[in-house]
Order: sequence, then C-alpha cells, then structure tokens
Amino acid sequence: IGPGLGVQEAALAAAAPHLPAPDPVWNGEGIPQDSAAAVACGTRGALAAALDAHARGFADLLAAPDCPRFLTGGDAERLLPLMRRAWRHEPNLVLAALAELAPQLR
Repeated sequence: IGPGLGVQEAALAAAAPHLPAPDPVWNGEGIPQDSAAAVACGTRGALAAALDAHARGFADLLAAPDCPRFLTGGDAERLLPLMRRAWRHEPNLVLAALAELAPQLR
C-alpha cells in the first residue's frame, strides 16, 4: 500500500506551492516543455517506475516473468501510458472481486 498519484501531487503542491499544478493531459510523450508538464512527468513517472519495479520484483520471486499485471483505481488512466510492461487497466477489479466473493460471505 502506498500513496496514489493524487496524494503525491497534493504533497508536492503543499511542499512547493510555487510550482504549477500538473498538466492534466500530459501523456508521457516527449520531453516536458513547461513546468506543468514537468510536474506531471515527475509525479507520474515516479509512480509508474515504482509500480513497474515492484511488479518485476514480485514476478522474480514467483519465477513468473510473464504474470499478468493489473492497474486499477482512479489514477490508472493517467499512469497507463507510462507503464513499461503490458499492464491491463481493470477499473472495476475490486468490485469484481467482491462480487465473486459475495456468495461466500453470506
């Protein structure tokens, strides 16, 4: 469990209020050309790299280099273009799991 993109952006804004808000449409293509794009690049890039590193480490531990990787949550669409491996966006993964478990919980 770790801070999501929104939390990281809010923490950066609180710590460095002179910086602009991250560019909401920056998608990871090219070198940022202004401060707003640079903030988006830094926050999104850091989280995407961390998630990729954790997934790679877990895959190594499981001896399953091609195991599926799922990206879920409200920030998934902003992170997906920055993910290095084949990640699948599953926006309702938690709800699907709960629906699957519901009969067992009764």
